[in-house]
Amino acid sequence: MSVQSDTEKLIESCKQAWKFPQNLVQKITPQHHLDAYYARLDEQAPRLFCEDGKAALNIWEYDDNVKGWKNSHSQNNNCLVDG
Repeated sequence: MSVQSDTEKLIESCKQAWKFPQNLVQKITPQHHLDAYYARLDEQAPRLFCEDGKAALNIWEYDDNVKGWKNSHSQNNNCLVDG
């Protein structure tokens, strides 16, 4: 049995993102705390998360051109991509 590299561990962890925080690669928190945190997230999931494409984001960005803040509203994650 070979030992997984850090990159392989990260890839495997990302594939199991739905198990957060139980899928963490470097665990410094006791497992029972991670299990309790997972249970609380699962319990609150309907309030915390929504279907893809159903989110509404209000993002404040600093605009150097006008030296001030501007508010933008989006219902998808395309606005989060740094172009």
